[in-house]
Amino acid sequence: MNYIGHFGFKSGRDINKFTGVKYELSKKGVPYTTEYSGGWIEAEVIEKIDVETHTVFIGKVLDGEVLGEDEPLTYANYHRIKKGQRLTAAVVTKETDSKTDKVSDKILYRCNICGYVYDMETGDPSSNVLPGTPFEDIDDEWVCPVCGVSKKNFEKI
Repeated sequence: MNYIGHFGFKSGRDINKFTGVKYELSKKGVPYTTEYSGGWIEAEVIEKIDVETHTVFIGKVLDGEVLGEDEPLTYANYHRIKKGQRLTAAVVTKETDSKTDKVSDKILYRCNICGYVYDMETGDPSSNVLPGTPFEDIDDEWVCPVCGVSKKNFEKI
């Protein structure tokens, strides 16, 4: 989900999406990723159509290449992955200590944008948030490691 979040939830106006990512340039100098990619197509946009929730681009194909034979991530599969991530954390997790049969509530926080779940037991190593750090104690400047939104876009679950 991090790779998807890097390209899908962040604007190229705000970050260089190809920093830290393996990529090559097409003959026309357009970058394309070489990992997690089955191929690429370069096209000249000849028309765009607004269909309310999306924009459909019609293009004349200029170049392209098949990079691998792995199963592609379809739009439907993306939603399954996203839902799966949310479902794992959609309820407060109950953990049982087999020695004492004590049930403890695990408090989690979910990003309302991408579904990332913050668990204080693991913290957020990518942002130097140590394991054991309660969500409330994370610096207000901290952002979701997947989509980059602020703490105020998280809800307790």
